[in-house]
Amino acid sequence: MQGMGNAGVTQLSIRIDATPHLASGTQHGIARYEMRNENDSAVTQHMSLNCGYRVKSLTINGVETDFTDLKNDMGWSRQLAFQLPPGDVLEVVVAYGGYPQLWSVSEPTMEGDEVSSRYIYLTGTAFAPVMVAAYPGGKGVEASITLPAHMQPIVFGTGRTELLETHADGSKSWRLWSPGMM
Repeated sequence: MQGMGNAGVTQLSIRIDATPHLASGTQHGIARYEMRNENDSAVTQHMSLNCGYRVKSLTINGVETDFTDLKNDMGWSRQLAFQLPPGDVLEVVVAYGGYPQLWSVSEPTMEGDEVSSRYIYLTGTAFAPVMVAAYPGGKGVEASITLPAHMQPIVFGTGRTELLETHADGSKSWRLWSPGMM
């Protein structure tokens, strides 16, 4: 695995709580990454984010952390950078949201990610920010999402879905799991 990531940095797990807003076509969420930095000092960690999303806050073990938008929008995503301190168990929490879009395109396209009253199609950085240059720890991605009664989540490949609760208004809360990014 030489050259695939930041030496000594491992992403142990990801938990995402996502909330799509059908009327506005947006999604907001909280992504929690359990990470390890075995280096003796902080390293620059990059995170890919959909071009239409903004990060509202980034904390590491509960401490607000500065980040820089690299303004390198390309295709579906752009990158942010922050300093990841050394530590065995680091909880990186990212609050994010916005309108999923292709760089410089303001309207949804047939091949793109979309949130609408008819369906929701969100993959990769359109579902949640993705850590770059961190070795995967093997626990996969766990997410929770609440959808209207007429929608059901689909996770491609070997992923799984589980209905957690049906609410009084008919909406349903689901747990999703995937061995890789959703």
